[in-house]
Amino acid sequence: MAYFVTLKTYHTSLHKMDNLKELLSNPNARVATREQGARIMEVVNKHQESLADSQSTQDMNGLVKKLT
Repeated sequence: MAYFVTLKTYHTSLHKMDNLKELLSNPNARVATREQGARIMEVVNKHQESLADSQSTQDMNGLVKKLT
């Protein structure tokens, strides 16, 4: 059992590392930093809070419109 857990954890970490390498090698990738990242996280957190309060599913288009 321990072997399976170790193997699964190792496989997951390799998959994450491959995804990160692919992202970093992509010249078209965009990364939000500092103020822009904080602003985006505020919008996302507000959206998650509103979902938790209303317990209803909302269209993600509203979130995208707030970010632009």
